[in-house]
Order: sequence, then C-alpha cells, then structure tokens
Amino acid sequence: MGEGYHNGDFNEVRKKAERFGSVFNVQGADAFNMFISNAGLEEVPLGGCSFTWCHKSANKMSKLDLFLISESLLSLCPNISAVSSDRYLSDHRSILMRESYYDYGHVPFRFFHYWFDMTVYFSVPLYESLCTSNNMRKLKVDLAELDVVIDKGDEDVVNKRTNVVRSLRELEKLQSVEVAQKAKIKWAIEGDENSKYYHGILNKKRSQLAIRGILIDGNWTESPNLVKSEFLSHFKKRFDQPQETRLQLDMNFLNILNSDQQADLECEVTKDEIKRAV
Repeated sequence: MGEGYHNGDFNEVRKKAERFGSVFNVQGADAFNMFISNAGLEEVPLGGCSFTWCHKSANKMSKLDLFLISESLLSLCPNISAVSSDRYLSDHRSILMRESYYDYGHVPFRFFHYWFDMTVYFSVPLYESLCTSNNMRKLKVDLAELDVVIDKGDEDVVNKRTNVVRSLRELEKLQSVEVAQKAKIKWAIEGDENSKYYHGILNKKRSQLAIRGILIDGNWTESPNLVKSEFLSHFKKRFDQPQETRLQLDMNFLNILNSDQQADLECEVTKDEIKRAV
C-alpha cells in the first residue's frame, strides 16, 4: 500500500515512531489501525530505511508506503517481506515485496515444558521419543499393519492395537502442546486440537521476529555471513574486555588493614548487626 497521488493523498501512519518532524495524528492512526484489524490484514515487515517519504527540505519524514496482506497469506508464507529502495530525485522510496529465505545456521537448543509431561510409551531412548514426527509415522505404520492382521481374523493383537492407538493420541496431544508453547498462547484458549490457530500464530511470530537484513553504514545488507559478522562485532565491542590501560596507583599507604580487619570486612552481615544498626 503506497501513495502515488498528489491531490487528496492518504498520508496517515500507524504509530508515532513513523513520523519525524511533523505532528502525529492519534485519532487518524487509531482509525487506520482499526480498519486494518477489521479487514483481517497484516503489515508486511519492511527492511531498509524506516521512512519511505521525505520532504524536499529533509526536515520532515514519514512511513507512508507499506504492504498489507491477509492473515491467511502471511500464515502460509511467513517468509514474505518488503524492502525499501533509494529515493534518488523522488520524495518517495519505492518498496518491493518478495519471499526470501535466509539460513543463519543452527538455532540454539531449547527445552520445552511439555517434555515433562511425556509418558514413556515407546521402547526407545528419550531423545528418540522427542522426535514426534518420526514416531507418529512409525505408529501409523504399526496401526495399519495391525488392522490387516485383525481383518484376517486374528484377535490376539487387539490389545496391542489399543496400546498403539493410545500412544498415537498421546503423541498428537503432546504435539499440540508443543505448538501452543511455541506460539506462547494458552492451550485452553482455542480448544485442545485447534492446531491451525496455533500454526497461524506461530508463523506470524516467526515472520515478525525473523532477521532479514540490517543496515551497515547506511546500506541494506542481507547476506547471512555479513549479518552474523556485524552482530558479532557489535556485541563484542560492548562486552569484550576494554583494551585501554587503566589507571594504576603506585604509592605506599600509611594505614593498612591487618588480616583480622580484612576478614571482618569480608564476612557476611549477621541479623544482630542489622538489628543494632536499625
């Protein structure tokens, strides 16, 4: 969604941070956001420069151009994003919508709460039982094989089939809890088996949190190697040990604490000391 007209433009923004050097219209922004919500639309994340319009004097800037798509499309295609280009002689930056995939390597290990609820139904190690997709495929194959045996008149495997069905249902339940926790939505909100709702929330969160690129010296960069290198350099400067030589005092002090005084300063504060001080 963008403005290409010069007479009667719709120049509203969604929040205060999208204006610079001009008055932010709260009522207009609320009406605009209400329309977007009622229409079931979502804004496509924009990369590059934050402001897409700039006054010729360069003292006023706004984010007037954006893409709005349906929530269902964003759930199906969470990798859709937009990027702004150079203005050149225009007062607007053109924006491009595309579907991009970025591989930043392995994700950090996370421990999920639902693992505590897992009951051992499988004769396999725990780390294998956590692979729910593989286990579900195996259980479905076992169920199909048992049904074939039962159809031939062999009723000795009925109990085994019951155990397989129970394990399959428990695994489906755990899979739903997993999706609910990843979406950070309470399981009881939309029902126990409404996985479509949770997958939609999860894809939306992934789209909002995904790093598609960063500005490096004013240039939009999307290369995973350059992005990771810039992140490493950024945080290393802030958390690495300073290289500057610190001031050191090289002098003899007349009064020096003895060992008993040093121990008294380093010992824990007792309740009696606090009581006396109060």
